[in-house]
Amino acid sequence: MPTQHNRRRAAQFFNTLIDQALLMPSPEHRRQVVHLLETGSLMRLAERVRRRAARFAKRDATQARSVLQVRDELIQHLYLAASPRGWCCGWSDGACRKTGAQRRAGIGVILMDSDGQILQRLGRETGDMCAFDAELCAVAVLIALAVEMGKSRLRSYTDNAGLVQLWHAQREDLRLAEIRRLSRQLERFDMRAVPRLHNQPANALARQAIAYKPVADLVENTTEAAAS
Repeated sequence: MPTQHNRRRAAQFFNTLIDQALLMPSPEHRRQVVHLLETGSLMRLAERVRRRAARFAKRDATQARSVLQVRDELIQHLYLAASPRGWCCGWSDGACRKTGAQRRAGIGVILMDSDGQILQRLGRETGDMCAFDAELCAVAVLIALAVEMGKSRLRSYTDNAGLVQLWHAQREDLRLAEIRRLSRQLERFDMRAVPRLHNQPANALARQAIAYKPVADLVENTTEAAAS
């Protein structure tokens, strides 16, 4: 059984590798953090990354934005590494804003291929719908993007645990009809719950989509962006 001293040394080792990846981002430092999955749980490791990043961002406001961006990339690569080999991963979120009698919803979607490249980021206003319907819409759009890009295996992450539970326990629920229809176009599809604080990039896209009027689709195709 590990002693308190050994646990402290392990924590220091984890923190050192994570801090290097956050402050001196490189493919090698990212690989070292991902390799830690072999000795720790996904959720705990991702949360450690988030907490270390928050600490640096609070300490130095001038580097906060870059550190938080690297944080998001590290967390996404951890979730990708924990997924079956050869699968794409996607993160989705829905947001709803009510002003008086008016209700506006938006979605945020991020699709990553099995090599860790972001294929698509999308934020879109979806009109008058409740928050749960926006969550359903976000997952459906994510699947549609994967199909459109010729992907056959997708693991979807959402921070709405109720939706994940519904999918696994009551898949014939009418509210899941569009997700069922689209997922049949994939060879394999899996939906998993992720803590809200590990889903911040998708949440930011959803919230940004309903932040202002008029709101245009916030779509980024990274391949086109790199070529321009």
